[in-house]
Amino acid sequence: MKRIFFTNLLFFLFFLAPPTAFATGPSYVWSEMNPVSINDKGEILCRTRFLTNDTGGHWYQRFEYGLCVISNGKIIEFITKILDPEIIDEDTDRPKGKVTGEEYWELTKHWDWIYKTGLDFQKLSKQQQRICEQYGFKENNAEKFKTDKKMKVKDFEKEKNISLTENKQLALKTVKSVSYDNRSLHILYDFGNIIIFNNTYNEDSQTDTGASFSYVNPLFGGIEYEYYKITGALFLSN
Repeated sequence: MKRIFFTNLLFFLFFLAPPTAFATGPSYVWSEMNPVSINDKGEILCRTRFLTNDTGGHWYQRFEYGLCVISNGKIIEFITKILDPEIIDEDTDRPKGKVTGEEYWELTKHWDWIYKTGLDFQKLSKQQQRICEQYGFKENNAEKFKTDKKMKVKDFEKEKNISLTENKQLALKTVKSVSYDNRSLHILYDFGNIIIFNNTYNEDSQTDTGASFSYVNPLFGGIEYEYYKITGALFLSN
C-alpha cells in the first residue's frame, strides 16, 4: 500500500508541478553594476543588470536593466527596462506586450550590449538626462579608474587600513556582503573612496573571488544560491 501511494505521489508531482521544479541547473543570482561616469563629487554612475533564477530551470528569465548612482554610502537605483518572459508561440495571435522566444533572445542580446556600453551624452533619454543633470555626470570617464587586479584579503586590508568584516560591500537591492571564506579579492575599479569588486561563486569552480552576499533564494524557506555573480561597492572613509 505504501509503495502504491508513493508511486501515485511521484506521478502527481511529475505531471502537475511546473517543469522548473525539476531543474537540472544551479540556482543563481546576477547582480551587476558597470561604472560609466564619475562626477566632481566622486559619485559614480553605473549601468545595472539584475537576474535571479530560483529553481535553476532552463527557461526564459526576468531581467532588470537600469542605472544606479553610488553615493554617500548607498546605491540609488533606477530601473529602465524589464524583460519579462511573457513568451508566446510563433503562430499565436499576439496579445499586447508579449513576444516570441526568438524576439526575447534578440531583446536580451540588445540590452546586454547596452549594459556593457557607456552613455551617449549627446542623445540622452529623458530619464538619463534627468539623472545626469541632478548629479552632474558629464562624460564616460570611469574607464580610467579600472584596475582589474586580484589580491589577498589581508593585503587589501593592510593597504587600505580597513576591516572587511566590519565594513561591508553594498550591492543592488540594498544587499550587503557576508563573508569571504579565504577567497581572493577581484578589484574592478578603484575610485579612491569607493572600490568596486567582482564577487563570483560556483560550487564547481576553483577560481571564486570576493565575498558572499545576503541574497536569499525564497524556496524552501530561504536558502543560499548555488551560483552568483555580484558587483559590490565598498566605501572607504575620507
